[in-house]
Amino acid sequence: MKAFQETTSQTLERLNVDPELGLSKNQIEESRLKHGVNAFTKGKPKSVFKKIWDAATEPMIVMLLVAAAITLGVNFVRYFTGGQTEFIECIGIFAAIFLAVGVTVIMEGRSEKAFEALNQINEDVQVKVKRGGSVTLISQKDLVVGDIMEVATGDMIPADGRVIESLGLRVDESSLTGESLPVKKEAELVYDNPKTPVAERANMLYSGCFITGGGGTMVVTEVGDGTEFGSIARELSKTEKGSTPLQEKMDRLGKLITILGATAAAIVFVIQLIIFASTGTFNLDTVSEAFITSIVLIVAAVPEGLPTIVAVSLSINIIKMAKQNALVKKLIACETIGCINVICSDKTGTLTENRMNCPLSGSLIQSQPCGSG
Repeated sequence: MKAFQETTSQTLERLNVDPELGLSKNQIEESRLKHGVNAFTKGKPKSVFKKIWDAATEPMIVMLLVAAAITLGVNFVRYFTGGQTEFIECIGIFAAIFLAVGVTVIMEGRSEKAFEALNQINEDVQVKVKRGGSVTLISQKDLVVGDIMEVATGDMIPADGRVIESLGLRVDESSLTGESLPVKKEAELVYDNPKTPVAERANMLYSGCFITGGGGTMVVTEVGDGTEFGSIARELSKTEKGSTPLQEKMDRLGKLITILGATAAAIVFVIQLIIFASTGTFNLDTVSEAFITSIVLIVAAVPEGLPTIVAVSLSINIIKMAKQNALVKKLIACETIGCINVICSDKTGTLTENRMNCPLSGSLIQSQPCGSG
């Protein structure tokens, strides 16, 4: 049976907690071991090597790596055969690769640190609970199932809980349900249907929602991943990440360049062989030189500066958005957002706040009659 199906006394009895005393030290430790901490499970952070690998496996970067390897191989062949070498071109390609990968890794690393700092601020918010018979302030991340917590107007609810006392308690649940109107909460309500929607459970308080009026007391029933927001976060983590429009375009461009470059190289190679055969200079040395020329032609078709330009452009966008208090976690997300044409969304509570604002006020200093009669 879920908490919204129970009376307050049943919930308190199930959690073995006295609302006047709260949890004891032993109960706190037992609850933490059984139900976990009040924090979402974080995925394993990417190592620097993994970040570099992800950035280096973009289609255009892979093409540049192949081009660099081919150019390096050609120049080594020329070096050992006494031909003219151009290692400067190899250095230029590798420099473009390092710059593009470096910019991506550094900018995303800075964004991750900013998000971690924001999460740390949220975790350190103090909440008022009853423990050991007295009211005390603790960090919200230290909440456990069974804690008796007091809430008041303006508070953000840090965990899911069953209302055990309501004094005109009203809650804004728009972040969870999309409903903009504050919901009145009452401790006496009990729901028999286990499939009662979250938006209709007027005896529950949910993590991430705000108290807009009144005050009350709740007993914590779920923390961290067990909360409604936690279940949403788990579902989102399971979604497969597809390619962005820019990545798809770069992938198509890379394939097109490869096909055109290989076709042109093959045509040039065949033409050179025909010329060598017609002039009587057909031998191993001339064939090798023709092959190297064809390979160089393929490399020349690769736009070495394109990945760097894209990375720098996206980085500039991240900096501009940061100045407007918008944090971007993934560099490529800037371009993805720019490709959005249609947003399907519920209006009230999502796109608007359902609140009237007065941007300009004044007093009436002169009046005129509207008409006779």
